[in-house]
Amino acid sequence: QLDDRREALLDATVRETLTDYLDQRLKRYSNESENRRRPKLASLFVTDGAGTVVSIAYGKAISRARTSVGRNFAYRTYFHGQDADFDPAEPMTSMVALNATHLSAAFQSTATGLWKVAVSTPIDLNENGGTDAVFVATINLGDFQLLQKQNVAPESGRPTGSQIAVLVDARQGETRGTVLQHPIMNDDADRGGESFAVDSLTMDKLLLGGDVDYVDPMASAPGGDAYDGPWIAAMQPVELPESTNDPLATDDGPGRQTDLLVLVQYRLSDVLGPVKSLRRTLLFEGAFAVGSVLLVTLSMWWVVRRVTESPDEIDGQVDPESLHPDRELMETQAVE
Repeated sequence: QLDDRREALLDATVRETLTDYLDQRLKRYSNESENRRRPKLASLFVTDGAGTVVSIAYGKAISRARTSVGRNFAYRTYFHGQDADFDPAEPMTSMVALNATHLSAAFQSTATGLWKVAVSTPIDLNENGGTDAVFVATINLGDFQLLQKQNVAPESGRPTGSQIAVLVDARQGETRGTVLQHPIMNDDADRGGESFAVDSLTMDKLLLGGDVDYVDPMASAPGGDAYDGPWIAAMQPVELPESTNDPLATDDGPGRQTDLLVLVQYRLSDVLGPVKSLRRTLLFEGAFAVGSVLLVTLSMWWVVRRVTESPDEIDGQVDPESLHPDRELMETQAVE
């Protein structure tokens, strides 16, 4: 019966009208983002007050069987506004719609399999302070310009430099440390729902601050051989700027932290390369300096030795009389 209701909703004229409008808005924004280098929206959709998607527009074509129309996502953070998704098996009646604009936790799309974040805002049709519907805009994490401007070969996705940026999920629970965006990932990659995560011990060390010895978990992914080997990594939480219209805004800090972390990793061999080069240079210059000192010392010793030697010794001739200074006296005594 649920499938029949979903099919009826998919064929409803009102829904198609709303979908056409969302699709036009999505295309308009996409055209503008090409010029202004904004992140590209992945989808725009509207849910009812219970969390069921009533209309959606995708950036890329999605088959009728995979569309989210008629499916309930009240457990998602973009609907209830909490820090983490609820168990999908929980009854819908226990989910309460948000009442303020919210940035969701990262989630894996059921339609595309890609990791996304969403910005959602409540819709009050009756202007009575309630939430009658929720409007949601999503973006694939791989479309962030921060993570696209990296030294990565576009044809292979392999790193051409020693530094890359990675987006990591910081939520407590099973998804903690999940790599949400990485240069090896892209919109067209079909990863089959497979995910990779930074281990818990490394996460703890990174959150304490400073540089940490790091092994890229994406090295074990298909085509991830280029990311194998030792790295050095540092991590920084992603913050949202405060808004005067945000009921959660405070004056305690520069922004409100999200559940996302930016991890920057450096190839260890490239980091130590200049140090090794400097070491070789210092060793060469040190050896040259020591050699120069020895050469000067030997030269000075030779000059001093030449100066202190007698002329006969310098010419290589030895006067016999110089060996016996009393020889004349000895001869006189012999005659007598």
